[in-house]
Amino acid sequence: MAAAAASAGEFDFDYVVIGGGSGGVASARRAAGHGAKVCLIEGARLGGTCVNVGCVPKKVMFNVASAVETIHDASKFYIGNIPTGKPNAADGPSVGWAAIKERRDAYVARLNGVYAKLLDGSGVTLIRGWGTLTAANTVQVKLTDSEETRTVTGKNVLIAVGGKPREGFFPGAEHSITSNGFFELEKQPKRVAVIGGGYIGVEMAGIFRALGSQVALFSRTSILKAFDEDISQRVNDAYTKMGIATQPFTDIDRLEKNADGTMTIVWKCWAPERSAFIEAGKSIPASVVDGFPACSCCAAAEPITDKDGKPGMGGTTGGFDCVLVAIGRTTMVEGLGLEAVGIDFDKRSGRIAVNEHSETNVPGHFALGDVIGKADLTPVALAAGRTLADRLFLGVGGRTVDYTNIPTVVFSHPPVATVGLTQKEAEDKFGEANVTAYTSTFANMWHGFMDMEADDKPKTFMKVVCSGDEERVVGIHMTGIAVDEMLQGFGVAVKMGCTKSDLDSVIAIHPTSSEELVTMGPWGGSKVASRGIGGLRTAAEIAAGAPLPKDVKPE
Repeated sequence: MAAAAASAGEFDFDYVVIGGGSGGVASARRAAGHGAKVCLIEGARLGGTCVNVGCVPKKVMFNVASAVETIHDASKFYIGNIPTGKPNAADGPSVGWAAIKERRDAYVARLNGVYAKLLDGSGVTLIRGWGTLTAANTVQVKLTDSEETRTVTGKNVLIAVGGKPREGFFPGAEHSITSNGFFELEKQPKRVAVIGGGYIGVEMAGIFRALGSQVALFSRTSILKAFDEDISQRVNDAYTKMGIATQPFTDIDRLEKNADGTMTIVWKCWAPERSAFIEAGKSIPASVVDGFPACSCCAAAEPITDKDGKPGMGGTTGGFDCVLVAIGRTTMVEGLGLEAVGIDFDKRSGRIAVNEHSETNVPGHFALGDVIGKADLTPVALAAGRTLADRLFLGVGGRTVDYTNIPTVVFSHPPVATVGLTQKEAEDKFGEANVTAYTSTFANMWHGFMDMEADDKPKTFMKVVCSGDEERVVGIHMTGIAVDEMLQGFGVAVKMGCTKSDLDSVIAIHPTSSEELVTMGPWGGSKVASRGIGGLRTAAEIAAGAPLPKDVKPE
């Protein structure tokens, strides 16, 4: 049921929004557009993580890194007078880190100003300060421009305070930086350790390496573990070819600061079952390696003494002048006063519990965006914020945000694009025998033209995951040049419930990489379909070069 706007009387505002990130700003502006009296409280720069220390400045750095990679390829197109060496080398392109930072910071500052103008133009009252709930529907604001406080009340209160990077919890972590610190670096580090194999760590590692830094990437599991296994392995392979020292299955024991200012990482083998084989002097069975033929951790492991003085298997890697920790994110609920109002939240993660309508357990109090931890993505927060405002002040009661089939991109090198279920998720949901995965691996024409050995050419990989006899498309996963710009339209198709035959019926745009998604078929070569049981080849059989089953005919 829609909440009627209170124009005057017991509340100062119809809608009080705590947090000036993407979701908060979008919801405040939409509510004001519906005639509500709205105030927004923010003590830091407007725009939240995305504008200031996330999507926007990160994409700037991805673009810079991609430009450097293009320069490297120029000579292969027979373009002369192009630097051929590594960035910042005598024969390589010069990377003006300080100038890039200055221009990037100015770009972000301009966006901060744009957000302020949008709020003002929408009639939203902006209060610069940090809000704390002191009672139901009551927020006390510690103003940023003075020592004073101000108290405001709202018939509806939205909590959209966002999140922040989780800091390292190992000894010596104070010498490291988080992804926020990446954007504060005044000069480019020469040797970098990135701790964390999620999308943020993978993106940071790729940017550093493309710009010429030496990079080691440590992770407890395979990198991009939450993504389709084929994507994870191909990004790992691509990073290894880039010269990134990927070290999966490692746990950071401690970080030591050396006399010369560099840092040394002491790490332990993360998988106990692997350590047992190493300690016994036995080779590690393939079944234990989790898809990787030679785990970097196990290959380099040796006896160490950990921070607690206990023996174990691991190693030391030193000489780093920058260690970046990207081990996840946490919410910014400290000091928010949730307990005072009785709002339920997870004490460990800080995530606020909400229902499908963004409602907390306390009437009139709502939460959305990173603070609820459902999908920490800017477009999700935007959609949730606008949907909530429509429900509260326009009377659109039944509308909710669909958290399934959310298109996602990782700005790695090359990028990753994915929507829907991974192959394993689909098999777990529908049964292995009811899932078919069509895959294609090929060299993009960008590299196809080049005079290189076929195996040396970077590959694009695409997978379409289908379920049931009708082969409804339940997942699309890609990695390769420009896949980040291909996915949006296919995300619409997946959300609408398209089938494999729907894709097949589309006339391809030729020559493009995206045409592969509408031309895949079960006919061998680089295009194969894999099914775990009773039909086509499994992914493992494909990798091993197993012959096609008798019921699948080459084209």
